[in-house]
Amino acid sequence: MALVVRNSRARNQGGTVDESDIHHPLLELRLTPDRGLGLFAKKIIKRGVRLLSETPLLVVVSKKGPVSYLDLRQELVKLSPAQLETLYDLQHNPKLLRPKLEAQIRDYAEFARKFVKDDAGMDHFVDCQIKVKAIFDTNATALRNKPGTAIFPLYSRANHSCTPNVYANYNPQLGSHTVHTIRDIHAGEEILTAYIDIAQASDEREENLAKRGVTCQCPACLPGDAFVTSERRRQRIFDFKRCSYAYEGDQVRASDVPAYIIPRNPIEALDRAHEIIKLLLQEGLLGMELAQAYRWASKYSLQSGMLEKAKAFAQKEAEVELYCLGKETGYMSEPSNAAGWTKQLEDMADKDKVKFKMCEKRMMKEAKRLDKKAEKKAKKR
Repeated sequence: MALVVRNSRARNQGGTVDESDIHHPLLELRLTPDRGLGLFAKKIIKRGVRLLSETPLLVVVSKKGPVSYLDLRQELVKLSPAQLETLYDLQHNPKLLRPKLEAQIRDYAEFARKFVKDDAGMDHFVDCQIKVKAIFDTNATALRNKPGTAIFPLYSRANHSCTPNVYANYNPQLGSHTVHTIRDIHAGEEILTAYIDIAQASDEREENLAKRGVTCQCPACLPGDAFVTSERRRQRIFDFKRCSYAYEGDQVRASDVPAYIIPRNPIEALDRAHEIIKLLLQEGLLGMELAQAYRWASKYSLQSGMLEKAKAFAQKEAEVELYCLGKETGYMSEPSNAAGWTKQLEDMADKDKVKFKMCEKRMMKEAKRLDKKAEKKAKKR
């Protein structure tokens, strides 16, 4: 094992950015006023452009909750000196320098003594190991579609926003972490990603970001009129999504949704999906949460007998999936990916289409009956 005991470079201390650190046709590193380094667009970048396709520097799999120092240590010993150098050059949030790790790291002293012979050297070693853990906790990315938490050096430079302009995803088909633009980006605009689930209320987002030592300063988080409007929308998105999960039978993500607000039939579920889509678009949340809402709308349209409407929503889902993930979605089993779902709808036989038309009429009739029943019940109250 090569020990990580070197001094950090000037850029981690707020010094001048070395432009040789990044060679990218579309991106450049800049120092931000309050968040350290960030990635910025050199020129106009259209929606759907793949900015990064990056293999992990290291991947840590923890069997018991969050990644511990011991989990991390097992992977550190596998890194080359050059890889350790790359890791140590990443920024860290000072809030995550946890002194309580010292006792755990000093228990590792017997191993470290092979490399560090005196107490001063040991103290420096311990300080550096604490810092490495802070670097990991600041920059680690939970992998979608694969167990583990990883470090991607260039992606780690991207700062957080609760209204991001890129979508990041680990693609096991490529073996890399991809980052795509989800809207057009202006020259000089910062590339902003989401570290957490952003389709939830501000207190939930704040709590989850605090684990990384991050305090978000985006318009959706700062006090003001924009915050009030955004908070109302995101709370509704969160509530409506829970209702959809409850309707789907996913009790884990439904989290105690009152029975009286759960949709009673596909038409009501479709109305709820419509509302989620509208709110997501208003909030500028254009990632895969929007694709999921389009899938719900397509699925409930189909269940309501509206095949053409189901196909239209499926095409919308495919559009979002393409600009979020790219074309390589073979790792998503059909019809989990939008292309597979769209093809399934397109291949339906004519006899099935007739059935759906009849189903649509029945569902509309059932919806009217339930509405009348609800009106009568309301009048009695």
